[in-house]
Amino acid sequence: MRGAVFAILAVIFLFFTFIAGVGCGLLISGEDALSTGDKVAVLKIEDVILDDQAYLDSITTIKNDSQIKAVVLRIESPGGA
Repeated sequence: MRGAVFAILAVIFLFFTFIAGVGCGLLISGEDALSTGDKVAVLKIEDVILDDQAYLDSITTIKNDSQIKAVVLRIESPGGA
């Protein structure tokens, strides 16, 4: 009888540990992993823009994702002539 109570408590403990782990993983990921609807992409361009290929690849990826309905472009680059 005592072993059965211990087993039940162990299962309950493991269940709550699993739920807490999943919750922490979702918080740390920074993404809404449970979202299934339309999305907004955020493209950040920082520092001096020397190589545009990486940005073009990102834009192509965004363009090919049918769930992305809008793009926010954040540019933090020094001005130029």
